[in-house]
Amino acid sequence: MQCPACGAENTDEGTTCAACGQKLPRRRRGRKQAAEVASLTPGAGGRVPLEIIAYRCAVIGLIPFAGLLMGPAAVVLALLASRRRNANPAASPPVHIRAALRLGCLVLLTNWIGFVLMLIGLTSASP
Repeated sequence: MQCPACGAENTDEGTTCAACGQKLPRRRRGRKQAAEVASLTPGAGGRVPLEIIAYRCAVIGLIPFAGLLMGPAAVVLALLASRRRNANPAASPPVHIRAALRLGCLVLLTNWIGFVLMLIGLTSASP
């Protein structure tokens, strides 16, 4: 980054000029950062991307018993988002899809295993 006062070249991380000590202006967001933020916001027509909906379902599934339905929903939505992304690789980064799929699978497994164990405990406790 170039100092506006003296014209000296500085590192991008610096907050003051190494030559004159003048405070450097803030850096603007890069294209990559702006694209990541844009991928989390609703697209044209106010639609939220499918992978974000899948991730939100997986997070909501962390609530006990909500995961019985939200875990499978998150997995299905993440798989649909993955299929959509394979058809159009420039659509969005696959990070959200992978996170939704992994978290959805974990939520699904833990909630259903816990539910089955509770049922077994209830049936074995009855006289």
